[in-house]
Amino acid sequence: KEKLIIASPDVGGMGKVVFYSSIIGVDMGMFYIRKDYSKKLNGENPIVGIEFLGSDINGKDVIIVDDIIDSGNTIIKTAKELKNRGAGKVIIAATYGLFTNGLDAFDKAYEEGVFNRIYTTNLTYVTDELRQKAYYRTVDMGKQLAELIMAFNLDCPFNNLTDHSEQIRKLLGKS
Repeated sequence: KEKLIIASPDVGGMGKVVFYSSIIGVDMGMFYIRKDYSKKLNGENPIVGIEFLGSDINGKDVIIVDDIIDSGNTIIKTAKELKNRGAGKVIIAATYGLFTNGLDAFDKAYEEGVFNRIYTTNLTYVTDELRQKAYYRTVDMGKQLAELIMAFNLDCPFNNLTDHSEQIRKLLGKS
């Protein structure tokens, strides 16, 4: 626990980070990304600064939690910033992996040791090329999706289907 931090690359992922860090019992942090909204570079507002709000990262493994990997620019810059601050392993976990700019930047970052692994769900299309990458793993959400559909069809409450804190505690041996 002392060697792990759950981090968000931006404000949008903080809810998930707070949830996971509280269940696991580890520190959390967030990056504040300053962008120049007065111009666009390759269709995006350029990043002019990255600040980390959280405890010291040096020597700790970090799990970056985000909702989506689009082009990958932000998540790769976040991982690089973690490494620059002395992070050990960097694991990326995102609900949706779109990889709209392809995989070249991810391949390069992986080869440079910027991150160790990427996990995304199967709630979006995953190419065979991505599946074959040494750094990539798919998280199957089929069972959870089927349970939600069943709850809707039977007009049942689905609160217990969306709260997986007890499952996480069991995996960690805390229940």
